[in-house]
Amino acid sequence: MRSALAVDGVGIIDGGRNESRAGRSWAWLLSGSMVLIVCIRFLSEDLGLFPGIVQFVDVPLTFLALLVATLDFVRNGLGPDGLKLRLILYLFVLVALVSSLTNATRVGLLPTAMFMYGFAAPLVFAAATANAGLSRESVRLVVRAFFWLGVLQLAVGIFYGLPRFLASSNPDYVSGTFGRNAYQFTYFLGVWLLYVLAGSAVESGPKRRGQGFAVGLAALAVYGLFYAAQYRAMLIFFTMVILASLWVSPARVSRRMMQTIVISAVSVVTLIAVGTSFPNLKLLQVFDLFKDSSPIVESGKVEVAANVVKMYADMPHTAIVGSGPATFSSRGYTTFSETPDPAKDAAGPLAASLMGGRQYGTDVARRYVDTISAKPIQGGTTASSPRSSYTSLAAEVGTAGLLVYLAAYLFAVVFSYRRLVASAKSGDALGSRLAFACFGGLILLLIQSLFDNWMETTRVAIPMWILVGALYALKSADETAILQTVPIAGTEPAAAIRR
Repeated sequence: MRSALAVDGVGIIDGGRNESRAGRSWAWLLSGSMVLIVCIRFLSEDLGLFPGIVQFVDVPLTFLALLVATLDFVRNGLGPDGLKLRLILYLFVLVALVSSLTNATRVGLLPTAMFMYGFAAPLVFAAATANAGLSRESVRLVVRAFFWLGVLQLAVGIFYGLPRFLASSNPDYVSGTFGRNAYQFTYFLGVWLLYVLAGSAVESGPKRRGQGFAVGLAALAVYGLFYAAQYRAMLIFFTMVILASLWVSPARVSRRMMQTIVISAVSVVTLIAVGTSFPNLKLLQVFDLFKDSSPIVESGKVEVAANVVKMYADMPHTAIVGSGPATFSSRGYTTFSETPDPAKDAAGPLAASLMGGRQYGTDVARRYVDTISAKPIQGGTTASSPRSSYTSLAAEVGTAGLLVYLAAYLFAVVFSYRRLVASAKSGDALGSRLAFACFGGLILLLIQSLFDNWMETTRVAIPMWILVGALYALKSADETAILQTVPIAGTEPAAAIRR
């Protein structure tokens, strides 16, 4: 029997049953990669089933994805699917290499390698997935893996994390399978909820009405975990992303208006209710910023952005190619330069070991970053620290690298929107849900990257870009496969998908 939270629920199966064995194998590999990347810290740290070194399983998986993409390039050239993503990936690597050569006396080999890996790995997975020749059934397999990973996050968060949080009042325990990293956990749950909510946003008919109760429970559970994790920025911006995604969906205006009113009212009421009932969560303090925004204006985020401009003036070549990868404030730099925290950073202890105890540092970081003190804002330093993907890219690979990398997100967001409209019009539930999750998830990742180096956080960026690659693959499958309609019990036969 199909769950009320059906993964796709559309009775379309294409001729992809005859796809190559390599394509089907790649779908299984993608699904397994997401599971390992998302769950490995829980399995190794919390349950102690594996040694700590397995936490870096994403590295060999990325090289395997790179091999797949390279072999496809050798056989088929650039190809039409995900062409822009691959061109951007190659161009970004070229800019980073030029920056490294230009600043050869400043960059370090290991930090530079980590910088390149952090930013390139998500795009490698997306490009390889887009060109792997996946059928609709194979894409559905990848999406199912993502869906059930979200269900697993809810289960672990509620039954494993919440009891530990209630006993200790430590929000880091509300982290699902992300190894005491509540921020990564809430982002993944946010993208998952976007996928689930897409049924209410773009679908219609008895099936959608039947899912309403289950979707509502899922949304309440996710928001409850958001509150416990105390990630106030996620609470605010995630709600904004949901509303923005609803308004770009092709649903009727009256329906979008009703959904906006309901979601806004529920969000505000629950925020006030939880914030009043549990003042120790400090949820309501965020409203103080509307009265006095000076903490934001004087924060490390603003100061480091000004210092990047100052660095451009002091060293004009950095305006184009930057000061060199992993020399300013990226994860590649901070992982090797800061004292590691094993509880939150799996790479830090390994980096310290590889450096032989030697402290990594650069002249530009000491001059433009280390002088900034992250003063707490509303009890936390997330909004005040000098870390941000935007300033890290602008400083380390210059405006050239920043614009090239942001182009990948821009093209992917536009592509997701177009697929959302096309899938909703054709009645393709799988396509519309996947496109809705990609559109909202990418925007949410862009927003969260204002607060930290999220774009190179592979544990969240790789699963997100795998979904983007799957959306490209689904479009290709719909354009080339011979579709046949297969009714599913309790549903109406779906129309054939056309471009």
